[in-house]
This record gives sequence, C-alpha cells and structure tokens, in this order.
Amino acid sequence: MRISPVNSPVYRILAIHEVLSLVAEELKHRHGGLDTSGLASLARTCRGFCSPALDVLWRSQSGLRNIIKCMPADLWEIEEPSYDGSYRVTTATLRRAIRPDDWDRFNVYAPRIRELSFGGHKNNCEDVLLPEDVCSALSISNLSMPLFPNLRNCSFIGSWGSKMIMPDHRLLLGDTLCQLSIVSNGFEDRAVSFLAYLPLHCPNLQKLVIGFPSAPDHTCIPSGVFSSLTGLRSIRILQKPPLPASLFAELQSLPQLVDLSVVSTGGHCPVSPLPPAEPRAPPSFRALKRLILHGPDCAAVLEASFFPVLEKLDIQAGIIGSLGAIFSIIHDHCSHASLHTIEIARCYLLTDEFIGEPAASADDFKHLYIFHQMKKVSVKTSYDIFLTDADLRDMALAWPSLEYLRLLPSYSSAGPPSEGFVPIATLCGLAHFAWHCPKLSHLYIGIDTSPANPGAFIKALPRESCPPSAVSHLALGCHAPFGNPAEVAFELMFMFPKLEELAGVPYEAIWFEALGPPELELVRHILRLVL
Repeated sequence: MRISPVNSPVYRILAIHEVLSLVAEELKHRHGGLDTSGLASLARTCRGFCSPALDVLWRSQSGLRNIIKCMPADLWEIEEPSYDGSYRVTTATLRRAIRPDDWDRFNVYAPRIRELSFGGHKNNCEDVLLPEDVCSALSISNLSMPLFPNLRNCSFIGSWGSKMIMPDHRLLLGDTLCQLSIVSNGFEDRAVSFLAYLPLHCPNLQKLVIGFPSAPDHTCIPSGVFSSLTGLRSIRILQKPPLPASLFAELQSLPQLVDLSVVSTGGHCPVSPLPPAEPRAPPSFRALKRLILHGPDCAAVLEASFFPVLEKLDIQAGIIGSLGAIFSIIHDHCSHASLHTIEIARCYLLTDEFIGEPAASADDFKHLYIFHQMKKVSVKTSYDIFLTDADLRDMALAWPSLEYLRLLPSYSSAGPPSEGFVPIATLCGLAHFAWHCPKLSHLYIGIDTSPANPGAFIKALPRESCPPSAVSHLALGCHAPFGNPAEVAFELMFMFPKLEELAGVPYEAIWFEALGPPELELVRHILRLVL
C-alpha cells in the first residue's frame, strides 16, 4: 500500500481541527444511536483524532455515572443498585478524603461535557446518586475551577423519590450555563433553593424551564430570579399555584425575552390577579414574539400588558367567554403589524365549572381583520360559529397570507358542532379562500353544501385569473354530505385542485364513502381533461 507523504494534501486537510471534528460527528450516529465504541476507537487511532473524538464522546452525559469513574476506584464506596420506579439508582459515598491527584483524569474529561441531564432516563437505566456530604466535599476540594467549566445545558427531569437528592448547586452552576430545565414532583424545596443561586452563578443563562406540576401551593419561585437574569430569551413555567404578580412584572421588564410560556396545572389562573395595563404604562415585553397561556382564564393576563412585537399567541383556557371580548383584547394589546398566529382552545380539564359558550359571528372576528399578516387562526372551542358568504369574503380579503384556518371544535376535548348547528356559508363563500388566499393549505370551517350548483358556481368565477389554491386538507363541519355528492365534489375540486383529504366532521365514515379518495381522484382527472 502506498503511503502519502507527510506534506500531501490529505495530511494538510487532516491537520485542520474542523475537519477532524466533522469526521468524529459523522461517526457519532453511524448505527442510529451513539456509537461509543467507534468514537473510542477513533480516539485511539492517532493523536490528531484523539481530542475531537473525545469531545463528541463526552459532550452529552446522563448523570454523573461515567465521570466519577475517572477518579480513582479506591475513592468510592458503591452500594448495590436499588430499583426506583423506572430506573436503577446507585449511591456513591467517599471511602477517604479527596487528594489533589484524584482530579487528574477527571479534569481531562469534565471540560468536554457540554450537556448534563439527571432523571428522565429510559427504563432500566442506571444512575448514580451523590449524597449531600459528597457533593460538598467535591466542591470544597476543587475550588480552583468549576467541576464542569464548559457546561452549557443542564436538566433535571422526572419524579425522584425521597432517596434522590438534587446535586449541590456548586457542582453544576457556572457562567457558561445557557440552558437549565427543572421539571419534577419530588424535590421542589431543593429546586427552589437551587433557583435562588441562578442570578449569582449563571449571569449568561438564556433558556429556563421550571416545572412543578404537582407541587403544593406554598411552592414559589424566589423573587428577583428573573429580573437579575437579563439575558433570558426563553422561559417556560409549569406549576400548580398561580405565578405571583411581582414575578410577572419581572418578566415584563426582561429586555431580551422572546418566548414565554405560563401553564397552570391546578384550578388557578396562570398569574395572580393583575390590574389592566394603562395606555401610558411603561413598555412591557419589548422583545416577546411568542406567548403561551394555559389556565382556567387567561384574558386578564393579556389585559395586563402590551405586546409591541408579538408574533404568536396560544391560549388554552377552561373558560373562554365571548370570542368578541377576547379578540377585542388581542386587538388592543397586540401589534397589528407583527401578530400572525392565533390559537385559542377550550379545555374542560382546566376548570370544574361548565359554562355554555355563546354563538359567534363575524362581529366577533372583525377585531382581527386589522392583522393583515395573519398566517394561522385556530379556534377550537364548542362555539357555533355563524358566518355568511360575505363574511368569508371579508375574512379572506383581510388575511391574504393565511396558511391555516380552523373554526371548528377540538374533537378530542370539545366535541363536534352541536347537532342543531346548520352552517350559513355555502361553497360560493368558501371559494373566496381559493381566490384570495393562495398560501392556504389547511381549512376547517362550517359550510352548508346543500345548494351546490356547478353551473352557477362557474358563472360566479372572477374574470381575472387566480393562482391555483394550495388547500390540501379540508373539513366542512357537516354531519352529512348535504346535497349531491358529485356536484359538491366538482365544485370542491374546481376550487382546490390539490385537495388530498376531505371530511364533514373528521373521521365520519359517511364522508369518506361519498367523497373518498377514489371519487376525488376521478373528479380531479375529469377536471384535468376539461381544463
């Protein structure tokens, strides 16, 4: 075999660190999962591949099991693993005092760890528990540098039993940490104290996830946590008690916050009672682009702030009330130039009280017509929504960039439209979405198909040519295929030549029998020949 000289192009390329890193990355998932043996072999191949391969091998770690093996074996007393719900837990205690040379191998591999996760492992995965006195001994004996000096992402996921102890904050927190997730039911008190250290130790934190779904009402996020972390860009809060108004005020003032989610898992509103924002109030949520609110009632949270650059709004509430009222709040408090996604859903799991919802009409939706950049509107409640053909025309003209429109219930939570609900709008009104919304691909809306008349429909076509509609998924919100199925299919395929799925109430077999894929394909073929 001919060996390339040292100054050959191959050697020069392999001298570039980025190329060596790409080779290691390619090997990482060669067999679908993490190929640890392949990376270890690559690290032993030559001096050039050693460091890049070890970087990939150690980058993401589940628990401390692997890294403590880098310390001398005589340092640890390992107990027999005990099964704790979904994974085995091994407790490691110290046999002797830690000496400076015990850190030699540890300090070679620990700086390579970028992601560290605790809990949330797959079944039968073994994890290591370090008691609190061990955590303290580790942090005290290595004061010259953080244990994980390059750690960027740390997560605690799962419900840990009383034996599971959250590692000491001194082992994990540092100024390189950018993402932190704490989601659990079993160590809220320790987690709350852990959060209190964030402003001092993690000034560069950008993403924070806090989840205490079953915590007692007294569990509270410490005051001052958010206001001191001015670099936060994404915050997700999942907890049973409402977020205190003082903490919400801290969120309002964060200059770089782009993504905010506040979800209540109990019978409380997402945030404690707030006064409505005054027109001359100081700017709030200056950078917020996405807002998610889940709770029994979310309208008061919207009224308490102004959102000058908000793009996406997701509300899931137990009580919606009048659509006109919630849409009016959105009109008054959100940017007309930036908002392009609105999702509103009724979830009965978020309230013990059943309140009937009033019927909705175009007067409710007119509050949203000012948002001309609208791409997605989804209203999944049990409302009967009555819209005429003229209303559908106004809606289509107001939202020319629309890509997704759903004005039908959520079938998993709110049920189908009431049996007595008869839509007013017809296929002629539906055609306005085909003519004026060329990007629309998903359309779910109540339509009366009984007056289908292909001849009158063709005469009503606009004289100017329109680009073909992109609608591929269509639900008409009917309980039966009213009218002549063939005539309905002709008009639908004329409007939506790219149609792939069609239903009245989704999953009703009668629609698939009358207007199933074979019939749609036949009508599509005939239209191709005619046109």
